[in-house]
Amino acid sequence: KMTTEVGLNSGTSNSVFGVVKRTPSIVGGVQFYLDGTSSVTHYSVNLFIFDLDAKGNPTNKILYKNTYVPVTDGQWNTYTLPASVDAPNGYFVAISYDGFIGIGLDGGGDTTKYPFAKNTNCFASDYTTGTFGYIDAQSTEAFHRNFMMRPIAAPYTVDDDSTEFMAP
Repeated sequence: KMTTEVGLNSGTSNSVFGVVKRTPSIVGGVQFYLDGTSSVTHYSVNLFIFDLDAKGNPTNKILYKNTYVPVTDGQWNTYTLPASVDAPNGYFVAISYDGFIGIGLDGGGDTTKYPFAKNTNCFASDYTTGTFGYIDAQSTEAFHRNFMMRPIAAPYTVDDDSTEFMAP
């Protein structure tokens, strides 16, 4: 359940909001919730997948970009990539819009099942600078919620894949 949203009033196509996933993965899509209470109606957004650095933080290296992802405000949107994206260092999946865009913040749901994930909810006023921030650093406690964005991805390995087997 969306409790509030966060966004930039004067955002540009370079102003991004999204989530960092540090597990090496193959990304196939994303689900996200756009606020439907603003006076701006969105018909599409920009979608990015950025690489992470050795410390697990976003870089401005783009692994995938689409400048027209159809959306509907006030509901969950699902986008499937035309081809999976290889993210060997983990990834930062983000959206942007030239103008105001608000991404939902959860908080009305099950905080045991979906606890606030620190150093995960990330943003940049201009990703080209390579400077990214985390919502954790915001002094307003109401913003210490997860972005309503869920990547659709598969990790490179799972426990069963890494088990060694001895030949008889």
